[in-house]
Amino acid sequence: MVDTAQHTQGESDWVPTQDGRRLHAMVLPGPPDAATPTVVFEAGSGASRSSWATVQPEVARHARAIVYDRSGLGRSAPDRSNRTLRRMADDLTEPDVIAAEIAKLLQTG
Repeated sequence: MVDTAQHTQGESDWVPTQDGRRLHAMVLPGPPDAATPTVVFEAGSGASRSSWATVQPEVARHARAIVYDRSGLGRSAPDRSNRTLRRMADDLTEPDVIAAEIAKLLQTG
């Protein structure tokens, strides 16, 4: 069972992107099994991580569940460049970076 007493979307963290932005992420660690997969939720255009608030805890019963706010949304820093489709696509390629950074934090914290 997932402990959601502190916040339903998990523990808050900040994750650097490859170009220096900081994205706000929240992690529910999932079951304690070392082989637990990681699921990174991508919110729709213009939506924040909160759109996954009811789904993420259910997924966390079986996997580490990570939600994050894209640049300029929720608590994430805005992009210094114009938000073109190309830049938005860059955010879509960041979840691997986010998952790796958060996985490191979970191992050390």
